[in-house]
Amino acid sequence: MSSAKKTRASRPRQRPSKPSRSSSRPQDIGRKSSPTPKSRSAILGQLNGSLRDLAYIKSCYNPDESLEFNPQWMDNPKSPLSNYVREITGKSPTFSAIKGTIDSKTHYRCSVTADESLNIVGEGDSPSKKEAEQLAALAAVLQLVAQNLVPKQRSHRPAATSPAEPPPTSMVVSDLKLRRIGLGSGPNKKLAQIACYLDVVQYLESCDKELWNEYVEAAKTGKDVGLAPSVYFSMGDSLDSEIRDLCADIRGSALYKNRPIVESGQARSDAAIQIISPLPSRPWSRSPQFYSAKSEQLSAKRKAYLQDPRHETMRAQRASLPVTAQAADILDQITKNHVTICMAATGSGKTTQIPQLLLDDAIDRGKGAFCNIVCTQPRRIAAISVAQRVANERGESLGPRSSIGSQVRFDAKLPDLYGSVTFCTTGIFLKRMQNALLGGASNGRSLDDVTHIVVDEVHERDEYFKNERGLPAPVIKVPGRSFPVVKHFLDETIPVLSDPSRGASWVFREESVLKYVERELGPESTIALRDPRARPLVHPDRKDGIDDLARS
Repeated sequence: MSSAKKTRASRPRQRPSKPSRSSSRPQDIGRKSSPTPKSRSAILGQLNGSLRDLAYIKSCYNPDESLEFNPQWMDNPKSPLSNYVREITGKSPTFSAIKGTIDSKTHYRCSVTADESLNIVGEGDSPSKKEAEQLAALAAVLQLVAQNLVPKQRSHRPAATSPAEPPPTSMVVSDLKLRRIGLGSGPNKKLAQIACYLDVVQYLESCDKELWNEYVEAAKTGKDVGLAPSVYFSMGDSLDSEIRDLCADIRGSALYKNRPIVESGQARSDAAIQIISPLPSRPWSRSPQFYSAKSEQLSAKRKAYLQDPRHETMRAQRASLPVTAQAADILDQITKNHVTICMAATGSGKTTQIPQLLLDDAIDRGKGAFCNIVCTQPRRIAAISVAQRVANERGESLGPRSSIGSQVRFDAKLPDLYGSVTFCTTGIFLKRMQNALLGGASNGRSLDDVTHIVVDEVHERDEYFKNERGLPAPVIKVPGRSFPVVKHFLDETIPVLSDPSRGASWVFREESVLKYVERELGPESTIALRDPRARPLVHPDRKDGIDDLARS
């Protein structure tokens, strides 16, 4: 180390203004010299045995070049090796590599296990790790070829003399635990599938011969269909409706009429089509004490609403509607008749107030828990918006733990079952009727619990209602109401709007606006607009109207 420093110090300095590197870096004192290539090879270690290069592999596993295999495997031996290893283990082959020296040269030695049970291991050496893996794979493939564990490559013939044969097709069937239970191969996919299915059948027969014989005997009479165990599952209302409709419609089809009739097959077919409803009707399944307590709860809730000052404005608006003014007549008609038609003008409150009148009347009579109303709307937007409006009028939220709810396709916010109003589309209600006729229920709710059905916007449909004697249903008419209207004329509003203090006078400086005013009111009407110093001409009888408009 000291001799090296002396040599560095004895060199001529090109820039004497800077101190030498040895004198400016005291940490260099005592530094060991970097290892030479010879010492680095000693650290890596010597690889045992001879060099496993291409010549060594050929001399060991194919000395006389008698093995027949695909010539392309020499360039890409990993492909056949991966196919074989995946076939027996289901995984890709794993290469391991160590770095060492042979004859003072650094090499990688890679090894790969092709078949552990047969102790087939390939090794290869190369300065490149990738080339070492290729040589290891080639050594393993040559051992597999020597033991006939991989298919040998057929000799290639010219395409002009004979067309190339198609590669064989294989098919594998596995069970739920990914265990292979069937294997078949053939010149095409169909034959490979048939061979694989036959292999599966032989496997199933070997598993339980008694069960297999029972299945074969049952298949001769058509009873094999019923050998499967019963499976219980629940389905949604829409799927349940579709299956019931399909079971009913299929009886009238030609396919059902021409079905093969086997011994005792008629009874089995009929029984298979019948569906037992998982949710039977449960009319009034609660105890009288429950209904009494629920009615008292609804009554207390209504009294709190009537006394809440936050809803005073809303209560006043509801009381001013024409339907509310004739609430007694409407309720009397509904009580006396099974069907009542209510005709009212737009804005009279028939959509939002009639369901509430029915519910509030039942609550006031102590029967609120028995009142369940369904109100249909022709469109889903109307059902949702009206339900939200009614919930706001009552100071409640829409949906559970409330007396107001809605139900449309893919969106249901159902209220409490006892003492509520549900707004839904006509299609949803028809589905509930179908389920009720077939003995089921929709969302666990039967039509037996519904006391009133309100069909809104009936004039949009061709519907006819009659009573039990065939006479038209009674009609109750609710007159509309007229709102106060105040008339304002154009010659009155222009002086007010053109006042610079109102911030809209710039409109009357537009030429198009001046032409319009001049055309409607005459040339005199634009004098004041064009010249602010001119006094506008106003009719003396309308001066009070201008003052009122200005104050408004």
